[in-house]
Amino acid sequence: MEKFDKPQKPKEFLETRNIMLSYVTALAALALVAVYSYGIRAVIIILISVLTATVCKKICEEISKSDYPHRDLSGLATGLMVALLLPASVPYYIPFFTAVFAVVVCTVPFGTAKNSPFVPALASYCFAALCFGDKVFSYPSLSGGILNIEKTGTSLTSLLYSGTSIKLNTATVLEIITGQFPSALGTGFVIMLLGALVFLALRHPKNVIPSVAFLLGASLFALIFPRVSTGALTSLTMELCGGVILFAAVFFMSYPSVIPSRILPSIVWGLLSGIVCMAFRYFGKTEDSAVFGLLIMNAAAGFFDELPLTKREKKKIDENTPYEETTDASGVVPEEILNKIPDIDLEEILAQKDFTEENKEENVSAEDLHTAFTPENEIEETDIPFGSGGDGNE
Repeated sequence: MEKFDKPQKPKEFLETRNIMLSYVTALAALALVAVYSYGIRAVIIILISVLTATVCKKICEEISKSDYPHRDLSGLATGLMVALLLPASVPYYIPFFTAVFAVVVCTVPFGTAKNSPFVPALASYCFAALCFGDKVFSYPSLSGGILNIEKTGTSLTSLLYSGTSIKLNTATVLEIITGQFPSALGTGFVIMLLGALVFLALRHPKNVIPSVAFLLGASLFALIFPRVSTGALTSLTMELCGGVILFAAVFFMSYPSVIPSRILPSIVWGLLSGIVCMAFRYFGKTEDSAVFGLLIMNAAAGFFDELPLTKREKKKIDENTPYEETTDASGVVPEEILNKIPDIDLEEILAQKDFTEENKEENVSAEDLHTAFTPENEIEETDIPFGSGGDGNE
């Protein structure tokens, strides 16, 4: 009987776990490709980050006596995201401190991953960029598929930062989408990131709406204000495929704790987030300042739910609003609600009332019926004369 005494997991916990399971699946596939490309250093960085995030979350939740410690998979997802945002040449203490910051500062104080006002991995990456910027934005060379951590490669974001362009042709596009340009462990494999976006869209379509809007806003900004002289299309390709933009669109813009609860605010928030991130990237002092703009938009996401309701949303609310919730602060039903109440035939109601009053004396009350059928008033079978009222038994 002991197993039936355990409380059921709340719906919010199960929803968060389901979303985080999808995140972990997509991030694990990305991590496998990173290990294939960057070798043993990628394995060590991922293990340090994942173990640190998971253990820290478990310890903190044991101290706070959480009902469901570490089982929502958010610690695992955060550890994977932190690792995949870092380059293969980064010192091993950086993923450790970054993962600790993500859990202890950005997750546990807010209770669960769904309550955090920003993506923990994003906030911790901003922390790492401020404290270890020279190492976080230093990507090792991957010439010919061979990793050389002693030699710093030239990433797409560094080319954009210096105003240098690439020659956009079939070979270059293949190098970009397969992660041949120097980048972080998980941000350079464009084809894998697009696959992760499709996977999340199939699993959680509502969460991916701001991701698509974010890419649209960033694309419009890149086309209108190209940073290279070789054309708007080249600028667009370099902006979207370089740095953290695509990774952020897939995993940060669809994070359950930050996206607005309604569709229209989600679209507006996504569009503005893409524009703000590109503006930070254009005018920022670091190689990829887009993450700081995204962090600001994370904090502002809640304000977008205050946007006016659409006609469809108002209609849905009206259909689901019970009568007791239709009065205003003074207790008066608004006129628009009264107009929806069907006409009532008062004469018919009064006639029914008069009929009830006239026949009130003839109606037998429930108390009378109860008294009539008490055991004391029952007629015993022996009291009935034999053969009286019988059916041929005389």
